[in-house]
Amino acid sequence: MARRPRYRLSLANKCFLLFALAVLSIMAATLFMPWVQMAGLDEEAAFRKAQQVATVARLAAPLQVSDWGKAQAQLNENWPRYVKLYNIARDVPVPPPQVITVEQA
Repeated sequence: MARRPRYRLSLANKCFLLFALAVLSIMAATLFMPWVQMAGLDEEAAFRKAQQVATVARLAAPLQVSDWGKAQAQLNENWPRYVKLYNIARDVPVPPPQVITVEQA
């Protein structure tokens, strides 16, 4: 004896459900792709900011000296001027970077 299906859906209702599912999946993909793109742009902006700070610090600190404490003191003293000169802190204040040796890294 054949069992009757519990829920009977007409062909029109099945088409409506498939269409609604397609619309929802398109909307989800439309919202997901810009989110992924913006996350990548945010990471890239942070990387560029760190690269800019490192470049300015490398140019500002005399790293050829044997006493890196003096280099750090000079960098701390001149850092506000370099921040204004190279327009580093557009949105957030940037503290002076720390000079460390390779063994400490």
